[in-house]
Formats: sequence, structure tokens, C-alpha cells
Amino acid sequence: MEYQDPSIHESSNNALSVEVLSIHDQLARLMETAQQYPFGSIPRNQAITAMYRLIHQSGKISRKWCQFSRYEEAINDTWADFVRKLDQYDCTQASVLTWFNRLLNWKCGDWYRKRDRPTAPQPNDESSAPTTIEQIAGTADGRIILNHFQRWLQDTPELKTTHLQNRSDITAYRVIHHRILDHQYPGWRDLAHFFRVEVRSLQNFWDRKCKLLLQQFCDQLEGML
Repeated sequence: MEYQDPSIHESSNNALSVEVLSIHDQLARLMETAQQYPFGSIPRNQAITAMYRLIHQSGKISRKWCQFSRYEEAINDTWADFVRKLDQYDCTQASVLTWFNRLLNWKCGDWYRKRDRPTAPQPNDESSAPTTIEQIAGTADGRIILNHFQRWLQDTPELKTTHLQNRSDITAYRVIHHRILDHQYPGWRDLAHFFRVEVRSLQNFWDRKCKLLLQQFCDQLEGML
């Protein structure tokens, strides 16, 4: 009878078990890993990056406030809260995804309630709230991510060749740089005025091209850490 290494079967079974894990189980394991390591450590950063990708790709981010004009901004801001409050998460109270959605819905509701206060941004005011990468960079875990992001921004040729139709000067590199790192032009209206282009055209370019490129960065980041 032909000898078969039992480790091969064990490896195959382990691989199969990973494949059939639900997103909730995967996130739970990643959260457990992240909480076991200190701020700034490589395993913690890897777990945070993997959770970011899983949640974004899951299609399960709450859309309760999707009609709110600052919904996308709130998602970005919630990621910063997620990283800052990581060690406060309690698996006995909610799944990781449910916890993220609670943070998001609370933030949208809070911003919406404050919309008419003189000191608060109005619903149509696309204010200068920092985006996810910059917010995360403000934490001990995020400085390494920011360094990788800045190098990726400088060293990726596709960012400088991808541009708005009929406007070769409005490249993905410039839009991402202004939108994420440079808040001289904090809102879409400010940035559109700077580029002398329609707001909707600029937003469409961001949604169709820039976000896909940013997703590539997130995919690469897991291998960098």
C-alpha cells in the first residue's frame, strides 16, 4: 500500500477549513490576533489591513445612512475610530462587522443631528475631514501604513498616466494626493474649482478610477507588512 504523508491531509484539511470560514469567523480571528499584539507591531498591522479588505469587499457595510450626503466620509472616519478603539472591542457583545456598523451608524446619526448647528458642517458642505489613510496614520499602528502609502503614491506609474477624460492634467496621482494628503482644497467643490472642472466629473473619476487604484494599494499592503 502506498505511503501517504499524513501532514499532507492535515494541510489540506486546514486549507479547506479556512476556505469555508464565514466572514464573521475570519474577522473574529483577525480581531483576536490584532488584540494580542502591541501598537505598531507587524502582526497587528497585518490583521488590521486584512480586516479592512474583508469588510470593504463583503458588501455588508450598513447602508442605513447611504442617502446622507456625508455617508462616504463617515465610513472613512469610522475606520479611524475602529483602529483607535480596537482594544475596546468585546466579542461577547457583537461580531466585528456588527461593531463596525454600529460605529458607522452612530457617527452618521451624530453628524446628521448636528447638521443645523452653526459650528457643524452642513449636509452639503464637503468639509475637510481627513480620509482613512491619514486618520489611521495618526495612530501608532498607522505610521507604517502611511509610509507605504506615500511610497506607493510616488512610485506607481499608473497613477500618473490615469487621468480624467480630455483632461490629461487631472491625473489619479494629483486627485488622490489632494484628496488624502493635502487639505488645501478640503471639499469636492474646492478641488473642482482648483482643477476648473465640474464637481460631478471629478467625483465620477474618483469613484471609477481612483478608488480602484487605492484598492490595489490595499491589496499590495498586505504583502508589504
